[in-house]
Amino acid sequence: MLNSLHINFCSEVTSAGIDFLGKKEFVELGLASLPNLKGEDFSRLISNSVEKLTYLNISFNGSKEVSNAIMVKVGMCLNLNTLILTGCENISD
Repeated sequence: MLNSLHINFCSEVTSAGIDFLGKKEFVELGLASLPNLKGEDFSRLISNSVEKLTYLNISFNGSKEVSNAIMVKVGMCLNLNTLILTGCENISD
């Protein structure tokens, strides 16, 4: 069973690729520097994994894509042990 997805710096991944993953639940998501993904793609992946997610890397994604709205979803991940936000400039307290 696939429980980890690390597609960091895969610049050709698009929303269609995320759609292919369907409703999978992941324990680990490595989603750093994915310029073709939109906020709703990140949101969908995180939402599907909210109960199991322990590791999340969303570093170096566009400021429109990783925003406070995404951080609300991240806050719902009660088992999250590692969160990496390097280069995310549009997050505020």
